[in-house]
Amino acid sequence: AIDAVSLVLKDPPPYVVFHTFDASSLNLTLFYWIAGSQTPQFRAADLGVPAIKQAFEAAGIEIPFPISKVYSLGGRREIGDGQPHTEEP
Repeated sequence: AIDAVSLVLKDPPPYVVFHTFDASSLNLTLFYWIAGSQTPQFRAADLGVPAIKQAFEAAGIEIPFPISKVYSLGGRREIGDGQPHTEEP
């Protein structure tokens, strides 16, 4: 996907390094090169990130949202509507 971005140099080729297992993700770093004297670094990232996201979507790869579960030991609490609700164990 990144090689489709016109600002990215073909040589050296881009490469990806796995670096961390996180709570809900595998974290990777993509290295790619641009003609730095002609292209601002942030412009290259601004074009590169959407290209990668589109490639992920086309391949059916989803970026997960972290999910947290909160457990209550029972009792009453208010939920959005302002009305008291009883927790089921």
